[in-house]
Amino acid sequence: MKRLTAILAGVCLLASFPALAFDPFAREQENIRAGNQNFSEQHFDQALDLYEQAEQEVEQEPRVHFNRGAALFKLGRPKEAREAYLRASGLDDPQMKKENYYNIGNTFLAEGAYQDAIPYFRRALEIDPGFDDARYNLELALAAIKQQQQKQQDQKSDKQDQKDQKDQKENQDQKKDEQQKDEKKEGEKDQGQDQKEQEDQKKGDQKDQKEQEKDQQQEQQGQQDQQGQQDQKDQQDQKDQQDQKDQQGQQDQKEQEKDQQAQKQPGQQDQQGDKKEQKQQEQQAGQPKPQPQKIPGQLSQAEFRDLLDSMRDSEKPFQMHKFELPEYRQQQNEKDW
Repeated sequence: MKRLTAILAGVCLLASFPALAFDPFAREQENIRAGNQNFSEQHFDQALDLYEQAEQEVEQEPRVHFNRGAALFKLGRPKEAREAYLRASGLDDPQMKKENYYNIGNTFLAEGAYQDAIPYFRRALEIDPGFDDARYNLELALAAIKQQQQKQQDQKSDKQDQKDQKDQKENQDQKKDEQQKDEKKEGEKDQGQDQKEQEDQKKGDQKDQKEQEKDQQQEQQGQQDQQGQQDQKDQQDQKDQQDQKDQQGQQDQKEQEKDQQAQKQPGQQDQQGDKKEQKQQEQQAGQPKPQPQKIPGQLSQAEFRDLLDSMRDSEKPFQMHKFELPEYRQQQNEKDW
């Protein structure tokens, strides 16, 4: 594009110079000549003013419009210059006519409208095939069009490449996102598995701890029970010892009392002992011998006699005791009826 800009700068120098107006009026010719003089001295503003003054005097003169278009083109106003050249298209001189087509093509070329400039360069070459400036600018326009097409193709290719790169990047980003999601899911899964294992381990530890606590409680309970039993046994032993001591004390006290009584009443104890011994002898002497039981009415006469004899032997001897009768006292009872 820089090369094309440099070429276009050279194109501006290829524009035709203003034509000398041919008119019987000297006044009009004087304005055109003064304008051409300023144009050659590159005083394009003064030249344009003089050409416009001449245009007001002679409106139908194509050469005046041709010269005004040349001044506008030098001032960098290609669109206005093209309008002036189009108004000068009625020129009869073939030389002026081909230059006018050539200048119209240059106005399009200056605006970058290369496709619009091509027909005017061809018209100029049709009038003069040896018009080298028109051929050069035509080739320039064709090269510019080709360059534009190549540029468009490159831009299109660049856009396609950008699109492909964008699509590739999107695909990569999508794959990356999917991979991250998969990794995240896998991580969550692993984390969930680890968490589950930790929870199971925690539950197992809690269970073991509970079992240990239960065993400790049972052991403590057993120790407490054992200690309680030992305490009860010790208490029972102490009680038994105390009871034994109490019994021993009571027994000692009884023996002491017995000794005291023995010391106080030795004669009474001997009497009591004799009485006791006598009573036991009497009981032994008077106790009948055990006899076989017989059913009444079934004893024989001999058995009955033996029974009487045994009963007689066991009876105590009959003793007559003297009794004093009480004195009889008469007492009269009063009747109550």
